[in-house]
Amino acid sequence: MAIDPEVCINCSICEMICPVAAIKSEYDLKDSEQQFTEINRRLANTWPAVNVGDGPLPEADAWSSRRNKVEFLE
Repeated sequence: MAIDPEVCINCSICEMICPVAAIKSEYDLKDSEQQFTEINRRLANTWPAVNVGDGPLPEADAWSSRRNKVEFLE
């Protein structure tokens, strides 16, 4: 799941409802996490849109405990 920065209104609702606390404001990212801003921007343009009411994606539980997810995106 990626958040389209062109559509985001910085309301923080997605941060509050994320079941695994995986969403952070780009302003709260540490220097070592800044790479995720560009990854998110790129993926938001290629992945399909997800609506808030859709609930978690089917593979959400499997991915919630997986470490080093970034290696799967590059």
